[in-house]
Order: sequence, then structure tokens, then C-alpha cells
Amino acid sequence: MISKEDDTDIPSNAFPIAGELNDKGGKYLNPKWTRLKTSKLDEDAGKEGVRLEIKGGFKKTEGKTRYQKAFVEFICDQTREGDENLWNPEDKYADGSSKREEKEDSSKTPSLQFVSYDTTGKDEDVLTLLWRTTYACENTKGEQDAERREHWGFFTWFILMYVSNVLEGTSRPLEGSLY
Repeated sequence: MISKEDDTDIPSNAFPIAGELNDKGGKYLNPKWTRLKTSKLDEDAGKEGVRLEIKGGFKKTEGKTRYQKAFVEFICDQTREGDENLWNPEDKYADGSSKREEKEDSSKTPSLQFVSYDTTGKDEDVLTLLWRTTYACENTKGEQDAERREHWGFFTWFILMYVSNVLEGTSRPLEGSLY
């Protein structure tokens, strides 16, 4: 609802879309993940990422309960972290600076996008969001693992030194140890 006096947005009706709300009048969260590459839906052909389906929310109107659910599609986009061009709620610090560091994208479209809120379903309403991020890319984890393999950690060196000490036939602690 928009206030005519000062042209501000005021929430007039808030309700949960998803959550473990079975003891509050809703349902269980019941999360379901779908890999888009292996999805049987035609609309997912050629997409890389995952879809999350979550439930549990509800909305009470005129004595009736409308259950809610949400779909969030995490789509692979190598050029985005996932927080680019998000909505700025005009919430500033006292000095006027923004609480969030602004990340600008050349396309100016936000990484997180509202797609639809469908209220035409028989039993439930459905919120659909699209989130473009590099973290939805399948090769991202492999690249991180490859970077880790290039470095030998402290424990690797510790084990190597201990094993080499044992193989030399000495059973004394390593020189310079705390023992």
C-alpha cells in the first residue's frame, strides 16, 4: 500500500511463503532440489543450475487458508556473485553512506529477480524467483578444489615430517616440538 500523504510504501498484509509452520497453521518446509540439466521439463533444457522448491507458508483471507510455496531457480552466470543491482531500501547509516556496498553490473538487471506470484492455483499460491550467480555453476566447486590441491596445508607437512622421522628409525619427537 502506498501512503498518499508522504508517498511511502507501507506493508498492509504480510504472510509467510515458506517455513516449518505446521504447528502454526501452515505445512512442513519440505525442500526439494532439482538439477536443471537433468530436469524432465522442456523449459529447463540448456539451463545450468538448480531449482529449489519450498513450502509451508499460508495466508488467511476471509476465513480460508491459502497455502503458499516458492520456487527459486539458481541459474549459472559466471559474471555474477549474486548480489549485483539489488533493490536499495534507502536504509542509510547516520553519515549517509549505504549499509551495503553497491555492486554495479553493466546490464543493470538485478541478480535476484521476481518472476511471478501466481494466485490462480486451486489449493496454493506460488512465488517464483530467479537468482543468477556463479555459485550455481557446476564447475565452480571443481575450480575451488583444484586451487586447494595446489597448496600443501600445515597438517600435510606435519604428517610428512612425522612419517619421515619414523622411517629413519627414530621414535623420538620432532626437534623443536613441545615434548
